[in-house]
Amino acid sequence: MTQAVKKEVVKLGESMTEEQRKELNETLEAVKEAQGKEDTQEEKEDEEDKEKEPCPNCGYSEDRQVPTKEDTEEYMRAILGDRRFTKTYDVMRGRIKIEFTTVDTSASERMNKIISELATLEDPALFRSHLIKLQMVYMLKSYKIGDKAASFDGSDAKTLQEAEAQFTDRFGDLDEGLAGMFTTTLGSFMALKKALIDACFDETFYKGAGPF
Repeated sequence: MTQAVKKEVVKLGESMTEEQRKELNETLEAVKEAQGKEDTQEEKEDEEDKEKEPCPNCGYSEDRQVPTKEDTEEYMRAILGDRRFTKTYDVMRGRIKIEFTTVDTSASERMNKIISELATLEDPALFRSHLIKLQMVYMLKSYKIGDKAASFDGSDAKTLQEAEAQFTDRFGDLDEGLAGMFTTTLGSFMALKKALIDACFDETFYKGAGPF
């Protein structure tokens, strides 16, 4: 409330009866309380938005997915059956299918070694660009676009140069829009994978996950 408004309120109050002044004060308090709640809600929403912002390096967002029952069951079967977890995404009502997979320990070690080298990059956007290409060659198992289909046996790349050469060989002729679609789907898979790993420490997650 500005000083001018305050003066007007005081002036108005002097000409009011006791009952009118009481009613005015109650109204002003209600407005003040409502404004306070609105400010608090805006601060809360701003904070939630910050939490949902993806990491500038890897693109991972804390706005994690909640695994479906089917994802839960498949993940538990994969873990207990010592095999890779896979997830197929249907895009454009199934006209495009993109399948991602987790990797084994040796592949993970190769990836981590390359990522540690990428950590020296000062440009977050450049880091993320290289990281996405690395994850694509290691984790994208297959895709189908209309009648065109392709499948891959992971990657044995030990250096960033080898990984990017494989990326160019596999996806170099993709339309820019399709490449962006693949990248977005990869982000969803990474978020799902993280959520599934975290959820394994919650017994309510794996209760009733079905026969393995």
